[in-house]
Amino acid sequence: MQARFYTDMETRVFYFTGILGSGKTTFIDQTIGDLAEGQRSVVVCTEVGDEEITQHVPVEYAPALSRKLFEDIGKKYEPDLVFIEDDGTKRPDIPGLIKLLPRDWALVQVVCMINARTLAHYLAQAPNQIVEKVMPASMIIINRCTDELAEFARGAKLRTINRQAEIWLEFDDGSVENYVREDESYFDLSEGELFLSEDEFPVWYVEALDYPDRFEKVTINVDLMVDKEGPADPRYDVLGRWLMTCCEADLQFFPVACRRGMLDEFKDEDIVNVTAIVHKGEWEIYEGEGPVLEIIDVKKV
Repeated sequence: MQARFYTDMETRVFYFTGILGSGKTTFIDQTIGDLAEGQRSVVVCTEVGDEEITQHVPVEYAPALSRKLFEDIGKKYEPDLVFIEDDGTKRPDIPGLIKLLPRDWALVQVVCMINARTLAHYLAQAPNQIVEKVMPASMIIINRCTDELAEFARGAKLRTINRQAEIWLEFDDGSVENYVREDESYFDLSEGELFLSEDEFPVWYVEALDYPDRFEKVTINVDLMVDKEGPADPRYDVLGRWLMTCCEADLQFFPVACRRGMLDEFKDEDIVNVTAIVHKGEWEIYEGEGPVLEIIDVKKV
């Protein structure tokens, strides 16, 4: 479950999960240095590890998270950013966390850290621990990689556990690679048909814009919103979805062009289930080529 907040917020919350020794503290320390300049930040740790936060920010140690803890932190520090490091031995409870947050706080990103050097051990001895940490993440970072360990991590097929997350490989020399190679899709296209969940749609959308040839003549099924007020083009009707697009919880509409004629009976903002064949085509909104849907079936949800 991903947190989605579409209203303005005062305090942004970043949640870091991962097995003990996965590099959560080090990454939080680096992130604060990169992100938090000029902003009031607090780190909340639910475990005490070998590493420490070196940035000059307050650190609160708490064995358990609670509404009172967060309210006390809010009154004491009035933070703009809160970084939570979870207990590496426990299963992340993201829905439970969201319920604990004060009304003007919002969870905007869940980051899962994985140590490439111990990944093989945990996959063999405690695979459920990997699954529990990976499933709720919106970003997964596999650190301490060598070329050999990176290939093993790619072979572990973590995308089958979590398809919507960004996954990055971080090497010992500081370089970073996308877990997914340019010639590899996030999706199994062998059947020529995709049923896109709510979380999978933005992943498909970005990939279809980057690689429009990849989904040519693939059939998709997805729930989208009719947009009758969108950009006028005599060739296309428009479907799409409102989505949070970054850690600032910026809400944007992701439009998809459809061959005109299948949405006439629907009203603006109707939610419809669409089965369509994907073609590539040019559209001003895409600033080049992107997906154009040939709708073969559509019904109101």
